[in-house]
Amino acid sequence: MTVGNMDSAELFDAGKKGRGLRAREHLNAGDVVFSESSFSAVVFDSLVTKVCHSCFRQQADLHRCAQCKFAHYCDRTCQTACWSEHKHECGAIRKTGKAPSESVRLAARVLWRVHKDTGIVSDSQLISVDQLKDHVTDLPEEGLKQLQTDVLTFFAYWSHGRKQHSVEYISRLFGIIKCNGFTLSDQRGLQAVGVGLFPNLCLVNHDCWPNCTVILNHGNQSALSSALHSQRRVELRAVGKISEARS
Repeated sequence: MTVGNMDSAELFDAGKKGRGLRAREHLNAGDVVFSESSFSAVVFDSLVTKVCHSCFRQQADLHRCAQCKFAHYCDRTCQTACWSEHKHECGAIRKTGKAPSESVRLAARVLWRVHKDTGIVSDSQLISVDQLKDHVTDLPEEGLKQLQTDVLTFFAYWSHGRKQHSVEYISRLFGIIKCNGFTLSDQRGLQAVGVGLFPNLCLVNHDCWPNCTVILNHGNQSALSSALHSQRRVELRAVGKISEARS
């Protein structure tokens, strides 16, 4: 299976629900509608020393990043696999002296990725991060206060980056994460351990009687051959038969 392949689903106008995804072919129970690697993801603050920051598995005796002393990994394989995500974060943590909250860390990781890949990381990504809904104007007063705090913390953290952004842009970025962030579970599927942004998954509309379920595949980082390594991803799987053109 190719990660990111969208041959089985397509984007369509779902009317009042906005954009949505629907099947392009008949699917049976257990079939993978699509799989998607995270645009960016972080481990929860409370579990940063207990969960691998690359594969999101809970492990004993994790190895700590020797530079920032914050990120933890199963082994060097996981650390190497995560370096492209962690390198800017590593430098920012070392310069500020501490890591900010999970929401600020995720916002920074998303923005570093946007700078690198302009918000589209593959041909199969149907929507850019900037096109996702933020609903900042719908936040209650308490939510707006928290947003302001997060934005201030972000600028203190991001000030070590080369490019600056407006308060409005960063506020919208936090809104996008709040509306579209997807909780990631450990390898047992029993405990929430982190949060990530998956642009294509954001297009799947809610239904009280869903015909699909989302599964986190932690990938295979322990294979002896690097050719057999696979990355962490979510898989949208059919829970029953889905006819062509059904959403």
